[in-house]
Amino acid sequence: LIAMNTSIIQDEVLAHRLGLVPLNVDPESLQENEKLTFRLDFKCKKNGEQNIYSRDLKWVPDDDLNQSERLSPAPATIHDDILIAKLAPGQVI
Repeated sequence: LIAMNTSIIQDEVLAHRLGLVPLNVDPESLQENEKLTFRLDFKCKKNGEQNIYSRDLKWVPDDDLNQSERLSPAPATIHDDILIAKLAPGQVI
């Protein structure tokens, strides 16, 4: 779900780019049909462009499924230097 995107990147393109970011998670540790949620909350406050990288994705554990206790190490991106988007001043993702 993309709740807010004021960048020039269309929601569909942003969703596709996010889907291509490799994650460090053991699929065997997930239950059937279990999902992982990551949050990307970023606002460009500088006077120039600001880059958003895969390191800006933050895992949000589902407490109903005890994910924070079951999944160790915590799911994260494998590479933290993958460029996701460039934002101009005032733009938000």
